[in-house]
Parts: sequence; structure tokens; C-alpha cells
Amino acid sequence: MPIQNYLSFRRMTNLCGTHIPDDIMADLERIQVRPLSLSPARLVRPADSRFALQHDDAAVKDYGVRLSVKMMRALFEKGVRGYHLCTLNLEKSVTRVLELLEWVEPDATRHKPRLQRVRPLLPAVSLVVALCRS
Repeated sequence: MPIQNYLSFRRMTNLCGTHIPDDIMADLERIQVRPLSLSPARLVRPADSRFALQHDDAAVKDYGVRLSVKMMRALFEKGVRGYHLCTLNLEKSVTRVLELLEWVEPDATRHKPRLQRVRPLLPAVSLVVALCRS
């Protein structure tokens, strides 16, 4: 899954204890912040960087897509032909990766949603629960 935003990436890598290569961290540190549009009342504490900067998620997401493409091309050149791309319901970045790799045509993965008739699962779940309690 491409990097979606700086804070969630750092939170997950810290939680997992993952080592991030220095060049990737340096790139992220360079692009991850932009000035906030601050009101005069918020300028009272300029020494605290939380009040002067915010994370530029669009730039970080774009970097994540480009990094994913670079890594997948390198793997492809080494003969790897199977990839597992996680979306976590954030499919736009993965779609961009596939388009940049030219593995799908632009806009080929986008389709108009069609209405489907879906039966609720609740009665079946209730039946299973009732059978388990018997």
C-alpha cells in the first residue's frame, strides 16, 4: 500500500518497530510539512511547531505512489511477477500505481456503480446464533 499520509505512516512504523531507510525518511521530512493559514490568535505560540506547520498529505501521497512504482519496477526487473497491493479502502493511490506502471489503462478501473439488490444478512446471523444457543 502506498504511503497515504505522514502521520499514519509514522504511527504504523513506530508501532511495528519498522526501520525506514534514511533516504526515504529524508524525502518525507522534506515534503511532509507546509505552513498553516494561521489566525493572529494562533500565532501566540510560534515556538511550538504544532501551531506553525501541518502535514501536506497530498504531496506525501504522491511521493508514496511514486515510491511504490519505483519499488515495483525494481522487483519486476528482478523477475518478481506476483504482487499484493493493500488498499484499506483507499484505492485511488493503488489505482494510480497500476496506471503509472501501465498495467491498466487510465480510467479503466473506474466504473459507474450499478444498483444491486442485496439481501440483508441479519436473519441468517440470527438463525446461526439461535442454533448455537440450543
